[in-house]
Amino acid sequence: MLAAVLGGLAAAACSRQNATAPLAPLTEQEIVAAAGALASAGLLGDGIMVAGIELLEPGKAERAAQAAPPRRASARLFDRRSDILTDVVVELAPPRVVSRTARKGAFPQVARRDATEAARLLDRDSTWRAALARRRLRPQDVALVRMGPGVVDEPWVEPGHRYVRLVAYHPDGSHVGAPVEGLIGVVDLTRRAVATVIDAEPAPPPVDRFAPSRTAGRAPRPLRVVGASPNFHITGSTVTWQGWEFQFAMHPREGLVLYDVGFAAGGATPRRVLARASLAEMLVPYGDPSRAWSFRSIFDVGEYGVGREAATLVPGRDLPDNATRLDAVMPDEEGRPVSRAGVTGIYERDGGLRWRHEAEAERAQELVLRFAATVGNYDYGFSWVFSQDGALAMEIDLTGLMLAKGVHQADPRFGTPVTPHLSAVHHQHFFGFRLDFDVDGTENRVREIEAVALPMDGANPHGTAFEMRSTVLGRERGAVRDLAPARSRTWVVENPRRTDSLGGHPGYVLVPGGLPDLLADPAGRLARRGAFAAHALWVTAQKPEERYPAGEFPGQAPGGAGVSAFVADDEPIDGADVVLWYTIGSTHLPRPEEWPVMPVHRMRFELRPTHFLTQPAAAGAAR
Repeated sequence: MLAAVLGGLAAAACSRQNATAPLAPLTEQEIVAAAGALASAGLLGDGIMVAGIELLEPGKAERAAQAAPPRRASARLFDRRSDILTDVVVELAPPRVVSRTARKGAFPQVARRDATEAARLLDRDSTWRAALARRRLRPQDVALVRMGPGVVDEPWVEPGHRYVRLVAYHPDGSHVGAPVEGLIGVVDLTRRAVATVIDAEPAPPPVDRFAPSRTAGRAPRPLRVVGASPNFHITGSTVTWQGWEFQFAMHPREGLVLYDVGFAAGGATPRRVLARASLAEMLVPYGDPSRAWSFRSIFDVGEYGVGREAATLVPGRDLPDNATRLDAVMPDEEGRPVSRAGVTGIYERDGGLRWRHEAEAERAQELVLRFAATVGNYDYGFSWVFSQDGALAMEIDLTGLMLAKGVHQADPRFGTPVTPHLSAVHHQHFFGFRLDFDVDGTENRVREIEAVALPMDGANPHGTAFEMRSTVLGRERGAVRDLAPARSRTWVVENPRRTDSLGGHPGYVLVPGGLPDLLADPAGRLARRGAFAAHALWVTAQKPEERYPAGEFPGQAPGGAGVSAFVADDEPIDGADVVLWYTIGSTHLPRPEEWPVMPVHRMRFELRPTHFLTQPAAAGAAR
């Protein structure tokens, strides 16, 4: 029925398409047109899950050409009957399928429909019902929360099968605040049968019901941001502000994506800094070794899609009152467009002191482009922050609810007690960003800069001297780098073919944030699947198919995909079109004060211009 409807709508949708910028996200009409073309080609049906329909982004050469590139969609279809995933390219004007590629053995994210079917199978399972009965519960007394398969190197695993885990909670409005501890069902989605039931608590602990949110003291009077008309301008998906110009889109998997980011001071034409920038993966591994916890390692981007989980932003809470909110449209699991209201916010804010000297000073303004996502229990906020001096920062907010384990008594090695019978489990967060730099053009290089103390000698009699050492990263394998905060290590992406009046090359400095060690054992499967998180920086020569640092399908992968595979050919990167894969992270050792709702923890990294704004720049600077 759906295929027939979509096929009938395709022509009408095509006729309503307006001229669209090459990188603008798919419109509602284009999603309908793409789904209609898939239906007309016989690629949709009752057993087919639409794992995604998104813009097939034109390459840099296509965008640089005078003629506008054709609008195409990339669709990912998963046949639940055969476990075959197919990538399909659809031309949108007129709508038609132009290619299809089967990818057997590749598993997309676990969808809501999968979880619903798995819950029905689990509710009928005798082992599951017996485990519930031992706790004086019935299937209808518990809420089941879907979770990716995580680590799947256990005896019940059948190679090539797709799995989902269902974690049981007492329904209390939050789910994660009242676990049915130790009870997890694993469903084989390929066989459509229960693979195993984990019942890890022979004597289940008492249940501490979820407490209402608490606030400290009386709420202050709200601060109101009142001002004149904003200084930024939005035309379609293009934003201009204080020398900045960029495009943006809400991507179903990556969330907010920046395109063609350029900057110039003093009213000059903006010069290119980034071709594309996005959050490309997240990894959240938990540190408790028990049977009901040791598998938990969530790839939030690859397994859920932070764009699909984007939240409606609330003025006066998520955003200042003067913010502009923007909607997005994304396909559902049937390929139908769904409008998401107010998921992107853009606003100006006070940036604190910009500079001062003696009696003179100036206040800074910043432009913020923000979205937030609720992925299971956690809430994440992501803000690209543009400054008047040409700096661009990413701020990450972590809040929401911590995952808590039901206990008789908390083991302080693996968690922190937050109620008498709940322990918030220690875990880590890793955020992998894909930064496709084009500083004044596509021929860039990366230099590692660090401060090194010089020995005390005749040239350094007081032992106070230190020097800045610069090393060009020449090939991919040698560009896998770690933080060195004691040496103030940073990385500069520069254009070696351009020179300013001071003899320097225009560039941007990546000033990193913190990154703990990935604490998973290097010999384990998690360390192989999440290899991107083991190092702060990887640099590769740009390839359109290399999009995600943990690979296209991280949820059930054995490992070895992503950046560790991208650098295997050790391509030269000095003077190449380079992509930086940058990871920022933290180890979360919970505090009781973070329960039940966690106050925001904020992380940040920055990109700062160097020799980019000096004048005169080399003639003919590329945009």
